[in-house]
Amino acid sequence: MGQLSTGNLDHSTHRVVVIQKHTPAPPPGMRKEAFVFGVLTGVFLVLGLIILYFGLMSRLGILCLALAAFAWPAYKLRRDHRMIADARGAGMIGAYYAFGMSSAIFIGFACIVFVDILGSVEGIFFDAIIIAITSSAIAAVFLVFAIQVSIAILWSTICLTLPKFIVQDGTLCPNCAYCLIGTQSMRCPECGNEFSFDDLETTAEEFASRAVTSN
Repeated sequence: MGQLSTGNLDHSTHRVVVIQKHTPAPPPGMRKEAFVFGVLTGVFLVLGLIILYFGLMSRLGILCLALAAFAWPAYKLRRDHRMIADARGAGMIGAYYAFGMSSAIFIGFACIVFVDILGSVEGIFFDAIIIAITSSAIAAVFLVFAIQVSIAILWSTICLTLPKFIVQDGTLCPNCAYCLIGTQSMRCPECGNEFSFDDLETTAEEFASRAVTSN
């Protein structure tokens, strides 16, 4: 089934967005992008912790760095809200982002703990490995949970600034939600956006039968 056409939707004038009946999961490319940006963010956070450890950054600096970690999700959720559409899609993006970030932090934090323990006490090589992996795993699990909750709150906040979502019922213009029953052409008389029956998630026969029923 074809994707909904975005047309020339202007969010400053149109306060509704038509979404598919069965909103698909965010595309693989978007999920991959979320994971990659999560890894990069995790690397920057680990570097920030190292810099903080050596006294080259204040706690305020690391706090700002942590807050900046949510800059990309906020931008992504706002820009691609049509493809995300609901809390399930936002949660999936958040999961990939959290997994990428926690993976980078897990590896970085495990290395830091391992080196710190091994450097302070000699002869406990395997103990150092176990402690490093265990503590890092606990931190990673907590981080994934915290990021997921934060993404959910972020999505709920962003939704307050978004147009209203209306589920496609087979008669709505994908661009402005105008009811197309009775329209003789494949162009919306309200906004001028061209559409297809795939965009309406219906067929020509079903659309025609709706027009007859409405009359």
